[in-house]
Amino acid sequence: MAAAELTPGKRALLGQHLKAADGLLKSGQFSEAEDEVQKALDIDPTNIFAKAYADRIRTALVQAQQEQALAQAQAAQAQAQQETYIEVPAVSEEALREYQLRLENVWEDGQKTPEEENMLVELRVRLGIPEEVHQKMEKKTQIDAYLHAIKAAWHEGESIDTAAAGLEDLRKKYLITVEEHLGLEGRILFELRADRSKGKILVVDDDKELLWLIRNTLSDEGYLVVTATSVEEAMDILSSSIPDLILSDINFPKPGIGGFTFYERLRKDNKFVNVPFLFLSGMDDEMVVRTGRKMGVDEYLVKPLEPEALLASIEGKLRRYRELRQAFKDLKH
Repeated sequence: MAAAELTPGKRALLGQHLKAADGLLKSGQFSEAEDEVQKALDIDPTNIFAKAYADRIRTALVQAQQEQALAQAQAAQAQAQQETYIEVPAVSEEALREYQLRLENVWEDGQKTPEEENMLVELRVRLGIPEEVHQKMEKKTQIDAYLHAIKAAWHEGESIDTAAAGLEDLRKKYLITVEEHLGLEGRILFELRADRSKGKILVVDDDKELLWLIRNTLSDEGYLVVTATSVEEAMDILSSSIPDLILSDINFPKPGIGGFTFYERLRKDNKFVNVPFLFLSGMDDEMVVRTGRKMGVDEYLVKPLEPEALLASIEGKLRRYRELRQAFKDLKH
């Protein structure tokens, strides 16, 4: 039976089984999760989310063994590092900001001159910037400047084919390796082809399987989708791109920025204050929902998702967002 033919009762029951499977899988109860997925497949054998969960369960035990081996290796490495650890003095936020601004100025028009290199050496000695910190900051600045240069050429009227023909010159100008360029191709195409899509959507979730499903679902409907597995990665993307809508998980397993903090940071930035923001989470918790509502979140979607509900929510939010932007434009004229 196709998902479109399901009765409301069976659709609700299917969602309950998938939700139960999600919780059991996360808690390591693989056998019980498999039973719930099978019940969902009995209701709808074509459901893509149920099939994805089935695949994950089949590989979960192997992944658990690999993670255990990795944890043992990391513990041994940490022990070895502890024995040879040399403390690096902390650098103040003011020093880092000053150095970052100077890097951006140097790389704005391409690779450094010898004079600029000497100036940076003197500056990082004065500010106490360690070499490894300098290398990390400079590489990110190079990449951001490279992406900005590509976007600038595109907005000046170059076609995608013309822009692509000039990428080699820009790559050399900003000292970007072939491997680095290949890693950035997705973001480059995301920017250059954005105007041809129904909208640019950033999806942030640590679940790579779910990201794949959401990206395929939205791409099939004509949306341009970029994904991130952490808030930190998403913030890096947003430093050079403004999407039409953001869909983000709330809780992330690794230490770092959570969904609520991510939302609050963006709402304090004028560039993103009006961009629709939807929370995505496996937690069916009324307190969490109320917290999101009080913060002003546009909508709260609970996993597992139904593709139809996901598309309806996104289409509705984007329509209102564009109407709001048009209203602002009309007020200015």
